[in-house]
This record gives sequence, structure tokens and C-alpha cells, in this order.
Amino acid sequence: MLHLFCSFRSLLLELKHGTRAKEHLAAGLFYLDCSRLHAFAPWKHDGIGANKGQFNELHYLFLKRANRKDQPADVDGDLAGRVHLQLVAALEEAERDGRIAWRPEDGHRDYHTLNGLLAANGQQLALIPRDHTAFIIGSGRCFREALKGRDIIVCD
Repeated sequence: MLHLFCSFRSLLLELKHGTRAKEHLAAGLFYLDCSRLHAFAPWKHDGIGANKGQFNELHYLFLKRANRKDQPADVDGDLAGRVHLQLVAALEEAERDGRIAWRPEDGHRDYHTLNGLLAANGQQLALIPRDHTAFIIGSGRCFREALKGRDIIVCD
């Protein structure tokens, strides 16, 4: 079964907790919900427009708080760094193999790009919903509906 990874945040969490097999990363397709710049350096490319400064997943997902909520938080930088390097290595390998499509820095994911990724990897094209005029893919639910009946597991 082929895995299609569509959530940067979920991948970081799965790698953090050791619940994602390396074999899935080495053979899966990637169409993440962030741009390449953000995936490779979330601390630098931290959201766009009104969201600027709100999306450094390495900070939020690896945050450790003391027992009391009013005490300052600290980031587990070593674990965050190791997990991020593991994910970046998988993304670089996917780039070399043609198994990744990137969301534009200032745009959204769309069905045409998804279909290009699927076709380039010998997969059947996704179904584009009739009422979907902008062709924008929002959530994992959209991916699952577009890939219904195929041997692809959507990981979001």
C-alpha cells in the first residue's frame, strides 16, 4: 500500500513518537501542507501574511512545560533537531526520486499538482470534485475523497 503524506505537522509528531516506519517515508509520496522553505527551516519561514510568526512546529510540538502552567516553557532542541533532520533527509530523498510536490510559498495545494505527482509515480489520477471550482485541496478529508478506491493510504 502506498502512503501519501500531506501533513508536515503530523509527520513531525509521528517521527517524534516513533510511530512512523522509515520504509513508509522511503517509498511514500509527499504533498505537504507547507512550502519547501518552511519544511526545511520552519523557524525562518514561519507562516505568511497574517499568520507570520505562528507556525514553527518545532517549537510547538517539542515544547516542554514545567508542572505549573504559569512557569516558562522550554523547547527540547536536541529531539526537535534530530527529528527535523530525519524528516529533511526523507524529503531530500523524495525530491531526488520525484516523489514530492511542493505547495507554493504563497499559495495552496491543488488537484492539478496532486495529479502531476500521481502520474509521475505511475498512479491513477485523483478525482476532482465537480463543485470544487478553485481546485484547492484543504484537508486530509479532501485527499481521501479524491483518492477513494485506490491503494493509497492518506497520512494527514
